[in-house]
Amino acid sequence: GPFQDRIFSLYFDWDQDFLVYQYDDYLLDHAYYWLRDAKPKRIIITGYADRKGEAVSGQPLREDAGIAEARARKVALALTRLNIDPAIISVKWAEDAPARSDPEADGLVAPSRRRVDIDARF
Repeated sequence: GPFQDRIFSLYFDWDQDFLVYQYDDYLLDHAYYWLRDAKPKRIIITGYADRKGEAVSGQPLREDAGIAEARARKVALALTRLNIDPAIISVKWAEDAPARSDPEADGLVAPSRRRVDIDARF
């Protein structure tokens, strides 16, 4: 078919699992419409927490590891509420996402460690 495996990413504020109004919902809508039309065989949702963190005033700041699971489950719930078949969705989470520069995150590396990836597979 005309579609290939693809990954969509949603970015989160520090130590939060809510979808940021007019930012994450835009990215989620983009992913949803593509998923709806492409009809992948499975969708793997992976949540990440920034456990590497940053030093602020000499103190390490790291996200709680559990935030990765909360983010992944929230995105999975959002997709199922948009009528994506839950039978094709699997949810997992990890710490320390590989950092990357993404235009959707304004090219900033730090937000890329606080994200959820929606991985569509055919």
